[in-house]
Amino acid sequence: MVWVMVDIGLITVDIRPITVVKVAVMAVVDPPVVYVQQQGGVQAATKSQTDYWRYCSNPKGYYPHVKKCPDGWMQVVSQLSPAQ
Repeated sequence: MVWVMVDIGLITVDIRPITVVKVAVMAVVDPPVVYVQQQGGVQAATKSQTDYWRYCSNPKGYYPHVKKCPDGWMQVVSQLSPAQ
């Protein structure tokens, strides 16, 4: 590394080494969000989808209140009263 200072009367020149730093720039761009509208609108649940509840004996409770059931889920006939 060389550092030179030259003084020639009225002008003083300061010469120092220049350090060049290379920087890599990377931009992360999320892809645009695409919404797909289904034809026919919202489909109602069929009777077979609503006839059963999922019950877990360990820990005791019904889905979705109990998220995981290591011993396996039991299908229980729903006890909802019919709509009037």
